[in-house]
Amino acid sequence: MMATALVGVLGYACLLVVRGGVPAEMFDRLGFGMTASGIVEAAGRAHVLLVYGVLGAVLIGWMALLLAVVLGPLRRREPWACRSQLPSAYRWSPCACVGPPRTFRHNRRPGITSLRTR
Repeated sequence: MMATALVGVLGYACLLVVRGGVPAEMFDRLGFGMTASGIVEAAGRAHVLLVYGVLGAVLIGWMALLLAVVLGPLRRREPWACRSQLPSAYRWSPCACVGPPRTFRHNRRPGITSLRTR
């Protein structure tokens, strides 16, 4: 089950690197893509596609490592394998649930919109 999910994320990551326009179209259809964000210029779109490619490359490396751990030590039920994965999940999940750090909210330069809602 876990290996299947990792292979799915690995495929999505490869799609981000090789064909960034496909996920970009998907994000547009879901309502939070480049068009919904007001990015219409070619330079802006190219920059977002570059970010997609970098994100995809990071995901490929991460999923390859997790897949190696899942198919090897976790399958053999080696105790260190589970202990090596849990701290990462414990540290990541609060960051994913809470959102950006508060330091982003203190931007006071003119012309730059703060992320703080008023």
